[in-house]
Amino acid sequence: MPEIPRPSEVTTNELGAPITSVQVKSSSVEPEAVPYSISFARYNKGECQIDGMSKDNAQATLKVLRDVGVYFTNDDSFQKSRADTEVKFVIDDGEYTDLFKGCREEEIREIKLAKPDKSIDVRVFFFTIERMFYVIAARATHYDTTKGSKKVSFRDRRQHRSRRY
Repeated sequence: MPEIPRPSEVTTNELGAPITSVQVKSSSVEPEAVPYSISFARYNKGECQIDGMSKDNAQATLKVLRDVGVYFTNDDSFQKSRADTEVKFVIDDGEYTDLFKGCREEEIREIKLAKPDKSIDVRVFFFTIERMFYVIAARATHYDTTKGSKKVSFRDRRQHRSRRY
């Protein structure tokens, strides 16, 4: 039977703790590599259509949300892991203005998933703050961008987006 060391025989650090008990493994994962957490705190029930989606569109939406929780560390990483999606910015114009209610200062984006051969066409609207992915709505129909009072050129959209940073 091994002998238990006496207190005077135990090597301690400068704080008096036994050296064998203070070995802590540090995480080798960078914070930027950790997927975002998902929040529905800014969910817009009036704009979301998940209740009325076809089974295929609803399943596709849930898979996108699942993959956000697994792969979304930034837009590029998500698109690399889900090549069938497109992540792009949405501007506050046309029917999109309803998405911006309560989110005027946020940069709203959409994840677009379209597979016409499988009758799948969904969009998940969201914004991010720090490491949180806020879901606003999921839709199977498109917004009409011609109904806007503002006519915004592509160049103005890019300038609008860059002003927020």
